[in-house]
Amino acid sequence: MKVLQLLKKILQLLATERVLAISMLIISVALNVFLAYQLRQARGEVTLYRENRKLTIGETAPVLSARDRNGNDVALDFVVDHVPTVLYLESTTCHWCQQNRANLEQLAAQSVGRYRLVRLVLEKADHLEPEIPENQNIRVLFQPTVESRLTMDLTSTPTTVFISSDGKITKIWKGAYNQERKIDIEDVLGIKLPGIKEESRS
Repeated sequence: MKVLQLLKKILQLLATERVLAISMLIISVALNVFLAYQLRQARGEVTLYRENRKLTIGETAPVLSARDRNGNDVALDFVVDHVPTVLYLESTTCHWCQQNRANLEQLAAQSVGRYRLVRLVLEKADHLEPEIPENQNIRVLFQPTVESRLTMDLTSTPTTVFISSDGKITKIWKGAYNQERKIDIEDVLGIKLPGIKEESRS
């Protein structure tokens, strides 16, 4: 009789553990499904934001988060600085950035007394070559954060953004300086540019 009671208790215990295991399995599956849904939704929101985000002429430029040559985090606030700025986004692997090199050099050479040039390079500092030295008119930053690239619509290289002294987006040029862009940039910035030779591919 005692043996039967012991067996009964063992069976009840096993049944309880089985129910517990099944319950844990159900909870685990439900949690994984929920997390997958959340991740998918978040990716969808980022994609939608990226597709719909466009800088608008006249709006205030958001703070730019990137790194300096030493890898230190930098937050560039165009409103606080009160300096007209030409923001030039480039990449060391970009064909048209290479084609636009002479224009960039002239942007730098003619910046004195006109505007501050900020070169924003997608890669790390040790990938930048040739180097244009920094001074009070020229600043070089690297590795902009994903958030800054999204909020400032910095999705293609080269991109040039002119920001007024009160931090307002004044003009945006996407692409190398073909004849049309060259003329427009010269007119807005009051400078002279060499342009590019391979206009047929721009």
